[in-house]
Amino acid sequence: SSDLLVLIVGKAIEILKANPSIMRIAVDAIGIGAGIVDMLRANGYEVLAVNVAEPATWKEDYFLNLKAQIYWEFKDRIEAGTFALPDDKLMREQIEALKPDFGMSGHRVKVKIEDKEKYKKRTGYSPDRAEAAILCLHATKFAVESFIPNAYLQDGVYGEYGEDSSERSSGGMFR
Repeated sequence: SSDLLVLIVGKAIEILKANPSIMRIAVDAIGIGAGIVDMLRANGYEVLAVNVAEPATWKEDYFLNLKAQIYWEFKDRIEAGTFALPDDKLMREQIEALKPDFGMSGHRVKVKIEDKEKYKKRTGYSPDRAEAAILCLHATKFAVESFIPNAYLQDGVYGEYGEDSSERSSGGMFR
């Protein structure tokens, strides 16, 4: 809805103004994200518009799409200790619940990440915070000096699932 779009853009602008070291913000440019990209750019902010459905740009024969590639890069960086997550229990749980999957591209089987709807059905929640962290890491490849992945998740913008995670699934890609 347009109210949600305005709320998200307003919160992003508030965070960007309060953190002048943030030079660019990464936004999933699919769906409502396209409007967020347009509104932030119209307000003079540099935005990295990421379409995770696009083809992978690294190991194209292995990954089905950019989403699988950046999730895998994220996993590798976390495991190597070269990217630190904020102290956010819900974000960590969402990341741990991610599961790799496989999809067809022509006659080849390639790695993908389970679809968001399948993830929501399995876990009961959307991986919003996990996606924010993964976009943050992806943005670092484009000379971003600073980004606070959970900052725009505060104050309930994406925090509709609360902190009670007893019903959440585990055993995902990062265990």
